[in-house]
Amino acid sequence: MNEKVIGYRENFKLSEEDLLHNLVAKQQSKVESTQPLGFDVSSRRAIFAWFKTTNDFRLAYRELVRYCLMPRTNDEINMLRDNFAGRLYQDMTYAVLANRQSKLGGVFLSSESTLELYKGLYPYARLSQNPFGLGALGSISVPDGVVIGKDHGKEKVIAVCQYTLSGRRERFENIYSGFQIHKMSFPGIFAKGAYLLFVVPEKGGLLREKRKDLHFDVMPFNHTQFRDFINGIYNFYTPDGDAGTVNDVLAWGREQYGRLLRLGNRGSPLTQENREFLSRVKNAFAKESNLALAQRRRYNGFSSHI
Repeated sequence: MNEKVIGYRENFKLSEEDLLHNLVAKQQSKVESTQPLGFDVSSRRAIFAWFKTTNDFRLAYRELVRYCLMPRTNDEINMLRDNFAGRLYQDMTYAVLANRQSKLGGVFLSSESTLELYKGLYPYARLSQNPFGLGALGSISVPDGVVIGKDHGKEKVIAVCQYTLSGRRERFENIYSGFQIHKMSFPGIFAKGAYLLFVVPEKGGLLREKRKDLHFDVMPFNHTQFRDFINGIYNFYTPDGDAGTVNDVLAWGREQYGRLLRLGNRGSPLTQENREFLSRVKNAFAKESNLALAQRRRYNGFSSHI
């Protein structure tokens, strides 16, 4: 039995290296069709303003509104907000770091390509899709990004990246433990000096951690500033002047649900006012979606602004 297991691992090692090479080639072809960010990536205001013009933001915002059109409990609303904020932070951080990495050398895999890599490494893990396109592989700790470079002439993983807003000790230890397991399980594709890179907001509590294979980078804003950015989206942002904000949509959903409960009839017809409001919301986000999806196809999943 032991011989069969060892033989399987040796045969699979070649596919691991091929998988890495193919993803590098795929990522490089995408990078060649993109433009560098045309602003100071150390400016919080510039990053926030730019990000709201990207296709990634439009798609995430449209999905948020689609979820909010249905009545939600307080726990569901809080979870949606956390997932939405996590997706925005992930996309925003990747864009800034990828722009920086292009000047330093190496290939920076997106979250989608990183998930593809780990699907290949763990082919039997069950793939699930969380809200806002955040994929997961069962209990496997999948990072948000991977940096691939040359190590003794061969393509190797030189850094595994985690973009996190959370400073919880338990989550940090789980991610760090997962990184160690991946390195031991697939030594053929990890560079000897591979390290885990945490990218956190300024003044994050994790910055006090000191370990040999642990590095940190910071985004040019703190937790409070990012929370204010999310609050502004919920309270004020509208892709169409008549569409209403996220909070308007949430209030509408709750109002309808409460009315139906009071009437004891879930099939109660909507008022003319509510029908018009719902129509404006749907039309506005259909327009946003068509534009975003068309441009995303053009750039093979990359934002045209990256």
